[in-house]
Amino acid sequence: MFVSRLLRVAWVPVVVLLDALPAALIAAVVEESVVAFHNGYAEAGLLWLPLFAVADRVRSVLPTAIAVSAFVHLGLFGLNVLRPLGYVARAAALAFGALVLVCAALWRNQVLDFALPLLPSSAADLLATLRMGWALQHRLFWTFVGGTVLAAIALRFFVSALLKSPRPTFLLPLAAAALTTVVVSGAEVARHVRLDADSKPNVLLVVLDTVSASHLSMYGYGRDTAPELSAAAARGAVFSNAYSVAPWTLPSHATLFTGLLPVAHGATQEHLKLDDRHFTLAEILRNDGYQTMAAVGNSIVGRHTGLEQGFGTFLPTWRKDVDAVYGAGPQHVNNAALLHFLDGLDDDDRFFVFLNYIEAHSPYEPPEEFLRRVVADADLRRAARSIDQSWQAYYAGTNPLSEEDFARLSDLYDAEIVQLDEIFGDLLDELRNRGLLDETLVVVTSDHGENLGDHGHFDHVFSIHDSLLRVPLILLGNGVEAGRTEARPVDSADLYATIAAAAAPDARPAGTGGRDLRRPLTAAAGPVAEYYFPNQALSTFDAEDLARGGERLAGFSRRLRAIREGGWKLIWSSDGAHELYDTVLDPQERTNLAVDSPEIVVRLAAKLEALLAQAAARPFSFATEPEPVRSGFEGLDEEAKERLRSLGYLR
Repeated sequence: MFVSRLLRVAWVPVVVLLDALPAALIAAVVEESVVAFHNGYAEAGLLWLPLFAVADRVRSVLPTAIAVSAFVHLGLFGLNVLRPLGYVARAAALAFGALVLVCAALWRNQVLDFALPLLPSSAADLLATLRMGWALQHRLFWTFVGGTVLAAIALRFFVSALLKSPRPTFLLPLAAAALTTVVVSGAEVARHVRLDADSKPNVLLVVLDTVSASHLSMYGYGRDTAPELSAAAARGAVFSNAYSVAPWTLPSHATLFTGLLPVAHGATQEHLKLDDRHFTLAEILRNDGYQTMAAVGNSIVGRHTGLEQGFGTFLPTWRKDVDAVYGAGPQHVNNAALLHFLDGLDDDDRFFVFLNYIEAHSPYEPPEEFLRRVVADADLRRAARSIDQSWQAYYAGTNPLSEEDFARLSDLYDAEIVQLDEIFGDLLDELRNRGLLDETLVVVTSDHGENLGDHGHFDHVFSIHDSLLRVPLILLGNGVEAGRTEARPVDSADLYATIAAAAAPDARPAGTGGRDLRRPLTAAAGPVAEYYFPNQALSTFDAEDLARGGERLAGFSRRLRAIREGGWKLIWSSDGAHELYDTVLDPQERTNLAVDSPEIVVRLAAKLEALLAQAAARPFSFATEPEPVRSGFEGLDEEAKERLRSLGYLR
């Protein structure tokens, strides 16, 4: 008797798991199908595409499914115990169980810290789930779900017959599956429905120029360089693997504004302008009724590079006359320009604002108060400010920098990020005080990172390692799920797609790339990055430095491209010096495995070439790429030239 009871107790977790597995599968299919529906796969008859990601979703859903299945079994046991107390006690127990499930659904989706006051939203979640499933009306979807339910029932009967246990009820696996689907997918589906019903938000795109994710505390950096950004990330969605499509300003911004890879938009070192034929995000939103404004600190972003297209108000805040108007008060010049712009809007106006902050860009000259927060020792602060910051002389061999030198330069760079973080905090405070934060989609990112001795490099030239490509990314405000952390790789084109989907979903040009990052992400081709023949960078060397640099500089005269797949990253080089890294085991990219794994190099290179050929504006292949064309900045006045020289873009 004792052994029999012991076996029955041991059998309980097995039954819980058997109910949870198909329940998790159903919930995962529902969630992936919602993603497919919103990404247009269902309309194209390609709903099977995101099912490749179902396995990943099942892994994330399974713990919740096990908990719900255990709760169902516990509930049935409780109802049996309460049977002698009558229907009232059993009804109360059922109501309590429903309350627990509602709270679980709301907690999992982080709708509110306190779920109890919003109990009616659980009904909305359930109705939204049913509504979305009905709206899909896709044969493959219903076949898959129906087949899974039947498989769950068959599995229970098979196991029961095998172990000669009592005949199972039909309701148990179905109840576990249905309840898990509601708990796991209900609030997510409802959020999609609410997003579709919401009015168009204001949009604020913030680029923290030259800020690397590796120097931010929210990405694990040892120094607390960015408490304001960390606080914003906690209130919004943070993306832990966001990558720029290029390691410098012009092509990166061009992708943000067009959703195209550099191979398609053409704004590269070999052609220093985004041509007028491209329809930018600002143009799309202005044509859709938005008031558009930009305040930029980087002189690369301007009329001479074509990046001002579509902005009704475009303020180069680096210019002395603009700074005299907006930079005289206590606010940062960009923040003051934004507030002045907002003051001129009508109550029913929607706005798209782009802000570029240049504080973290070289030369590294943080105010002393911020450097003091990073480095307490006055001697170390003086030592840091005394270091020659000429990256041209470094590559020419006339400015050798030691590890200690780069450590001190890193202090200066970190201090600039601390300063920038405080400026960003002031910006959010102003939006919050004006009641605009909740109705504004705020996107915070960087155009590229910075090399401070990484891989033997300095500044952001000649390299497409992750020290340059991995950038911060936060979504905040309207339509963004608070507390979400997304580990799947995303890139600059996804930001274009996200803003377009939120503000002008019907006006997005055909052929533009990217995914709406407010939605759950499906598996996609790994991010691609490009660095063209570095004419612009090499043109900043004087003849003497070019002669001294000699062979070393000649080795950088090449095109670079990168692609990721799983944990692999290939850096393809036009001179054949390819690099392959296992970024899971080697996130710092220190061990080149290209020689040891030639088959992976060949496979990823073929995939990279195919993706670039698909994205390119004209026929493309590595073998037929034209020789690099020398191009320069056009239409520059003396103030613009001087500013570009100070940033290292002109000689």
